[in-house]
Amino acid sequence: TINELITALDSEIATVSGELDSAKAKEAQETDDFLRRVRIMEEEGSVSMLGIILDADSFSDMITRTELIGDVVEGDKKLMRSLAETRADIEAKKATLDQSRASQAAAKKNLVSKQNSLKSQYNSANNLIKSLNKEAAEYERAFNEAERAQEQAKAELKRLLASSGNHRLHMLCCCFRSLRG
Repeated sequence: TINELITALDSEIATVSGELDSAKAKEAQETDDFLRRVRIMEEEGSVSMLGIILDADSFSDMITRTELIGDVVEGDKKLMRSLAETRADIEAKKATLDQSRASQAAAKKNLVSKQNSLKSQYNSANNLIKSLNKEAAEYERAFNEAERAQEQAKAELKRLLASSGNHRLHMLCCCFRSLRG
């Protein structure tokens, strides 16, 4: 049902919102780590990697320094890749969140539309019932009036028969009875 869809979308939005918050926190941490690394490099001055290698006291010291510089460069690359992946993850989660919110808004709009349609159908049915009840009351009133008129006609006929010894009138009544019955 639409309500179940809305509930599922609410749950999905809550989950993705939590994931988005976590990704943003991770991005903030990685950005902070990267900026701290850049700050440290600035504080150390303009020491070049080549200068670090050339300041080695021995060949093995030079190899060690080269490996350390390689590790630092690889760490920086890894940090930059991770930061880029985190930002891409944030954008994907934002897109998912936007899509879920759009689906939820559409489902809510559909629900309101169906509710309005059902309310309109309910009102139409109610109006029809009222109209039919009114017609039934009018038919009942007309039927009762016709019964009263028939009873009055019978009474008048009986009175005429009783007051008149007229044989023709009596025949007319017998004729009337045979036609009715």
